[in-house]
Order: sequence, then C-alpha cells, then structure tokens
Amino acid sequence: MKADIKTKWLAALRSGDYKQGKGMLKYENIAGEMEYCCLGVLCELAIADGVHIDTREEYIESDGHDGNFPCFGGAYSDPDKKEADEVLPPEVAEWAGIEKNIPVYNFRYEGHDVQKDLATLNDAGWFQTDYDLGTIGGHQTGRFDFQSIANVIEFGEEVK
Repeated sequence: MKADIKTKWLAALRSGDYKQGKGMLKYENIAGEMEYCCLGVLCELAIADGVHIDTREEYIESDGHDGNFPCFGGAYSDPDKKEADEVLPPEVAEWAGIEKNIPVYNFRYEGHDVQKDLATLNDAGWFQTDYDLGTIGGHQTGRFDFQSIANVIEFGEEVK
C-alpha cells in the first residue's frame, strides 16, 4: 500500500467522520445516515483525490434495510443476487497500491497469530474463522470498530 494513502486512510478511520456499517461498501441506513465499511472509507478518499468510480443506486434487500442504496463500482459482487459490491473497485485498489480487492492482514490478537481480511473484521470479527464462532482465548470479539481496524492496518502486515 502506498504510504501516503495509508496515512490518509488511518486518519479517516480514526476521525469519527464515518459511521461504520457492514455488508456493503457504503449505504444509507433507515435513519438516512450514510454508513461505510472500512473499504468504503478508502473509496471516499479515492473519490476526493480525483479517482473516478462508477456509482449507481440499487434496490437491495439487506438485514431488513430494504431500499435504494448508493453503491460503488460498476460490477456486482454476485450478478445473480445483485448485491452491492463488497470489494474494492479495481481503480481504488490500483490508486492505493493494494494488490487484493479485499486486503488481508497478518496481526497478533490476544496472543494469537491471526490472518484475516478487512471486510470480515469490519462485518463480523471472528465469525467463520478457525476459532469458535466469535470467540478467541475465551473472549467474544465481535466485529472490529474503525479504530481497531486502523490498528490492524498500521501495525499488521498486509498479505501480498
């Protein structure tokens, strides 16, 4: 990842300016507030830096938040389901110098060596890992907040 982009992304995740959501890069919740995946925050930074990302409004049924959502990227993550993209658009990955459309990091957590992708940390934490459905070292972890995700990006090692 490019060092200057990483610095901007860490600052944005820690700023409190973005409300954390899950399941999509960006969407409007039922209260009319925009919510973001950590990867959606990176998309917003790319747009602010002049990167063109196709956006569209799409009707999506998701966790009882059915409605029209602004979505990044021109392609669906699953064309049959017509779900909003949950991965970085290629132009954002290229701009940021990230090799994978869902970045994966190695890091230490409570004495364990962990390898996890950022979307899973954002949305579900340890759900569907080798550990017992959301527990590690006997503690329920749940999803990581933006501050914790920023720490993984800053202190972990991106898997190439």
